[in-house]
Amino acid sequence: MKHTMTLTDIFIALGVVTIWGVNFVVIKIGLQDLPPILFTALRFLFAALPLVFFLRRGHAVEDVEIMVD
Repeated sequence: MKHTMTLTDIFIALGVVTIWGVNFVVIKIGLQDLPPILFTALRFLFAALPLVFFLRRGHAVEDVEIMVD
C-alpha cells in the first residue's frame, strides 16, 4: 500500500512546525515580563480554552461516572 501526502497534508504539517517553532520565541519573551508560574498558568488556560467548544452539553457528568466505575 502506497501512502502519499496531499497538498493539504503538507500545509497542515508546515503550520504545526511553524506554531511549534514560534512557541519557543514566545516563551523566551514572555518569561522576561511574567513570573514563570503565572506564565505557565496562562499557557495552560489558552491551550485548554478551545477545548471547551468540543465538549458535549449534559454528558460530562455521565462520562465522569463511567470513568470512576
